Amino acid sequence: MGRKSQAPQRREETVWALYDCLAERGQEKISIKEIAARAGLAPGVIHYYFKSKDDITSSLVKAIIEIYANGLHRKFTRGELAGILGGDLVKEFGYRLVCHDAEDFENLTHPGTTESGYDVEVNKLVTDSDLTVYVNTVVWRGFNGGWKSVCVGLGSYRSIRWHHTPDSMSMSMNKNRMHEMLDEMGSVIEQKIGKESIFKIETALANPLEVHKVWAGGVSETRREVLALIAVAGDPDIKDKLKKGCEAGGKTFIVSGGGIEFMRPWKEAVYGIPPEQVVGSSIKTKFEMRDGEPVLIRLPEMNFIDDKEGKPVGINFL
Repeated sequence: MGRKSQAPQRREETVWALYDCLAERGQEKISIKEIAARAGLAPGVIHYYFKSKDDITSSLVKAIIEIYANGLHRKFTRGELAGILGGDLVKEFGYRLVCHDAEDFENLTHPGTTESGYDVEVNKLVTDSDLTVYVNTVVWRGFNGGWKSVCVGLGSYRSIRWHHTPDSMSMSMNKNRMHEMLDEMGSVIEQKIGKESIFKIETALANPLEVHKVWAGGVSETRREVLALIAVAGDPDIKDKLKKGCEAGGKTFIVSGGGIEFMRPWKEAVYGIPPEQVVGSSIKTKFEMRDGEPVLIRLPEMNFIDDKEGKPVGINFL
């Protein structure tokens, strides 16, 4: 019987050696020699299995599973994911791109219960993966972000039932009851897998065209940074000037390149400007009847870009 090939093991050791190196610094600063040392192999062995460092990186990417965190909502079809994320991304990841399924009990795990008695149940990928990178593209006041991303987007009814109630759900920036519960749940997850096992990318004022600001780091730390920015946006001096302008007979409008679906829900709460006085970019929609109910369907196409020369055009729509 011939000797069993060591190729699969050597390739895997090399890929995860690169992963360990990337945790310390950027790819451009990492050499094949360093990867080899981390893997316990000679550089020549690395070159035998991989053509270049980019070849190792490509193999590492293939070890990544992308999961769409849709909470209790139904799973998206491949076509719908292509419309949301882009066809190229869906094609590249293939069936390594999946949707969270809150009713797929075999792929859920219960890492524990909080001190207040709240159950924590999330997708197994959260606890079984070496690293979970969560990208959050929506922050509405104090409602989104933080541990809501993981514990709701990748959670189940068993967990979500505790905080998704009329008494708990809140847009509050301070002493938010819902997020106090979610922070407890997040602590249980961190105790189970370690704080470094979840990396959060948080955004503010994100829309299909641009992102105003991005933070990366721990779940709680990035949420604090986002809330600090939004608090500045609602500065009392600005609101006072707007109020005085209205009292003097003026009418204030917000004209931005941001998406109107994103801006209209919270501009009135922050600035006192009603939704009909907010002008922004928009996505094409179409009207359909589904199961006897009228619905508006968002299409993967821009309807109007409220930027540069588009701003006066947008104002003229009013």
